[in-house]
Amino acid sequence: MPTEIVFLRHAETLVDPDSPASEWHLAPSGRSESYELAASGILGEVDAIVSSDEMKAIETAEPFAKMFGLEINRNHSFRELNRNTGLFLTREEYLSCVQEVLRNPSARPNGWECATDALSRTKRAVQQTMSQYGSKRVLVVSHGLVLTLYFADLQATMHEAFDRWTQLPFCGWGVVSNNRVLRDIARSVY
Repeated sequence: MPTEIVFLRHAETLVDPDSPASEWHLAPSGRSESYELAASGILGEVDAIVSSDEMKAIETAEPFAKMFGLEINRNHSFRELNRNTGLFLTREEYLSCVQEVLRNPSARPNGWECATDALSRTKRAVQQTMSQYGSKRVLVVSHGLVLTLYFADLQATMHEAFDRWTQLPFCGWGVVSNNRVLRDIARSVY
């Protein structure tokens, strides 16, 4: 049996204009949503948990780690598309930059990491996870932009990446096995 990976986008974050996005934590509603999702059992059982090393992802993984009695294995390569440079953006400016980076994979709006680099990093992390865990079921907690890129790449829908991203809720989840999408993350609601 090939590795089955359940990809989970982190829960709602508490935006802090005074710190880089990679250092943000979950909002109280996000913490509640994480615990509710874990308690619902909808994701099924997992044998291992891998998370981006960003706090919002780790905090989303914690209820699952407690429920299954597993450690959270942190993997820097599952981080969000790096947006730590540049100015803090208004919501409209942020959406414009997201649209640009998803529609033009080599673009670096506001000094962000380009989509091509973020996708390559994510794909390497997925391969590493599959090699490390063999035929286990693994929960991977990551971020909206990189998960949008990864699922769009697998389904050859990069031309729809921005629209897919706009449909991806906090705590959206999808399942991939053997590089085949079993459940599309962009169309998920728990």
